[in-house]
Amino acid sequence: MGALSAGLIAAVALTSSVAKADDAICGKIETFRSSRFDGAEMPAGRRWVELHWRGAWLVNWGFTCLHSPDGASVALCQWLMDKNVSFEFRSLLPQRILTCYGYRFPKAANWSDWKSTIALWQDDDLMTLEIDFADLDRDEGAVRLSAFAPDKDDSGAELPPLMALPPLSDDAK
Repeated sequence: MGALSAGLIAAVALTSSVAKADDAICGKIETFRSSRFDGAEMPAGRRWVELHWRGAWLVNWGFTCLHSPDGASVALCQWLMDKNVSFEFRSLLPQRILTCYGYRFPKAANWSDWKSTIALWQDDDLMTLEIDFADLDRDEGAVRLSAFAPDKDDSGAELPPLMALPPLSDDAK
């Protein structure tokens, strides 16, 4: 086998592993979106997961994941916290979520002051992706993904804006 063939095989293998990683998050997002809404757990018809990057680079850094009380939100938070998010490259998480909905990004696109709210529609189901990598004082940034019950939207089930969490215990010194 020539060097060109070996290089092509390696490139295909790398591309396949990236696609599998993206498929993993897309499957998790789809489960989060399509899980049944129980009125007792979700009175406003909104489930959500909010991930915060905490601390400063290499100083008291880590993640905090908040979520609504339903099983789909708990499971997504756990999956994200289980080494499925990059601390160094925050913009990768929203980019990976958006690629599940057909968006494309150039390689190594890292947006440091990204702040937006994006509506994601699939069939008649709405999800919103909120990103704030610009205005949170103690946090390095936060992302919130919300799914809505059928016939509900963000106007009837509002959450407060993304805000910095209280300081980590070591930050309080």
